[in-house]
Amino acid sequence: MSEPAARGRGPGQAAPWLSLAFIAGCLATITCGAPVGGWVPWALAALGVAAVLAARLGGAGRWSGVRVWPVAACLAATGIAIAASAAPGVSLERSASMVLFSLLAIVAQVALWDARAARGVAFAAAGAMAAVSLDVAWQRVTGVSLWLREPGAGPRWSGSQGNLNDMAVAPLLLPLALAAVAPGAGAWRWRAAVAAVAVPAWWLSAARQAFGAWALASATMVRRSRRSLAVA
Repeated sequence: MSEPAARGRGPGQAAPWLSLAFIAGCLATITCGAPVGGWVPWALAALGVAAVLAARLGGAGRWSGVRVWPVAACLAATGIAIAASAAPGVSLERSASMVLFSLLAIVAQVALWDARAARGVAFAAAGAMAAVSLDVAWQRVTGVSLWLREPGAGPRWSGSQGNLNDMAVAPLLLPLALAAVAPGAGAWRWRAAVAAVAVPAWWLSAARQAFGAWALASATMVRRSRRSLAVA
């Protein structure tokens, strides 16, 4: 799936790893359940811009395969929606991070230029997914979330996300996390273990969105595992 990394040193070779760093940083903010302030957005923006510039300047023919127009169209639609909003100031404030995270759609394509960087993205997704599940499980046991110390009263728990529906973020990361499992005879066991990590997110939140995302990802996993066993 991924193209071989470019030989030698240069911006093109660094681009996938800069992309991985940016993606991992963005995924890490998910555990906070709210926009992160201070120096973090600026550091992430610098990483994202550096990744795009490195890919553009050193990507040679590979940059032509990167699709940028969907991101531009999405940002344009957001700008129009903000302008037409009854409260443009509030809408702009709530959409401020969208420009930063829209870079994910671009750098994710660049990360695929190197197989190791691409797998690193999968591990980063698995880490973020596990962090969300651990956070809400900790809240269930202690009464407060692990990362932001948010109190919870039950019977439904939202961890540091603060919103039950936002717990769907963990199962939504499951397809990426499953990509971290290398193919092999026993791969289905590892995939099942990874899928189980996301269970606390939907089980403790009892959110339909979270369960639906987990069920779809798990169904895909089962189908792939059956095909692999059939081939074997």
